[in-house]
Amino acid sequence: MVTAGTADGNENITSMGVDAVGRVVTAGYSHVFLGGNTASSNLPMARFLSDASPIANIYGTIRNADGIPIKNVTVVLSEGGLAQPMYALTNQFGLYFFPGLQVTENYSVSISSKRFNFTVDQKLVTLLHDEESVDFTAEP
Repeated sequence: MVTAGTADGNENITSMGVDAVGRVVTAGYSHVFLGGNTASSNLPMARFLSDASPIANIYGTIRNADGIPIKNVTVVLSEGGLAQPMYALTNQFGLYFFPGLQVTENYSVSISSKRFNFTVDQKLVTLLHDEESVDFTAEP
């Protein structure tokens, strides 16, 4: 864990850092008085400030104008520091999935289909969550 620490005037010692999987953690000891000024105890403490993973997924559904899922639509994921574009075909439920992406990157999701036209056929996404849904709807 990478940490930076502080101590305040009340003998509370804390440190903040990032653990091996990218979670922000605070840890340390708190000097607690137990009944007046006669007894005290140092209580160990640790708390995850964020459970966000540095790895995330982009997924979505492609539907026609009536809301029916469209299969076999080509979905292309590019940018975001990818060495090369990633490709997916929608399944029978119109779903596609791109796993294992770096968070805080800007990605481009674009679609193409020989049978359907889309008013919006490309969307730009800044991946900030564990998962991001990017859906498309075909023209009537």
